[in-house]
Amino acid sequence: MHLAFYKAFNPKATLLDSLIGSFSKGCYSHVEIVIDYNKDGRSFCIGSSARDGGVRKKHIFLKDEQWEVIQLNFLTNEQIMKIHTALNKYLGYKYDILGALTSIFGIKVDIQNRVFCSELVALTVLGVMGEPFLISDIPPSYLRNKILELNKKHTTTIKDI
Repeated sequence: MHLAFYKAFNPKATLLDSLIGSFSKGCYSHVEIVIDYNKDGRSFCIGSSARDGGVRKKHIFLKDEQWEVIQLNFLTNEQIMKIHTALNKYLGYKYDILGALTSIFGIKVDIQNRVFCSELVALTVLGVMGEPFLISDIPPSYLRNKILELNKKHTTTIKDI
């Protein structure tokens, strides 16, 4: 399983992408959970997208100039299965634009049956792991850093054994 982070300042980024990247003090505006990664073609993803209206499954070309793809090497097979189960619960939820905007400022606005991209990742990936997170951890750039820390921690743990 991988996560794909959309680069907020790539040539195909929208004004909203750039604003999210700027306000969240990072360079990413969106994140997808990558179920089946294909470096040279379309990858199968699940995410919550404002463009698509909410949580959906979609094949996406994850081009290097637009996306940074990070493998989640700390997950067990059991955790991956639990994440799939959790993701299915959110399919069809609407996109939570208010939650996405307020999370940039560390404010939690919870609207029933709505979720934004990085909140979906936090609730499923971090939630299944029992990894605590704050609303201020949720913007894509912050979430990316948390994932990199978990990858590093996992690698260090394996080396230490």
